Amino acid sequence: MEITVKYYNLIAAATGKMSEKIAVPEAGRQGEGVTLKEILVFLTREYGAALAELVFRSRDELNPGLLILVDGQLITGEGGEVLNKVVPAGSELVLLFAVAGG
Repeated sequence: MEITVKYYNLIAAATGKMSEKIAVPEAGRQGEGVTLKEILVFLTREYGAALAELVFRSRDELNPGLLILVDGQLITGEGGEVLNKVVPAGSELVLLFAVAGG
């Protein structure tokens, strides 16, 4: 399944890219898409610990500083079930890390 992923600020620094199309293997849901967790695990395996530290607080918990948009809609404020959200093929995923300062 192919999706477009756009990276911003610290996430872009960890991946060394601003955007890419990725093909994520579907886990038994032919044509329905993959979960957000499957996508994020795929990406952290690809880019290693630097990205994993920005994305996950623990194995099943997102880092609270991570903001995720799917097709332009912010989904990280949707509660604990966000990792189980199914992302359809052809979607655009945006990953950015909230940075504060003045």
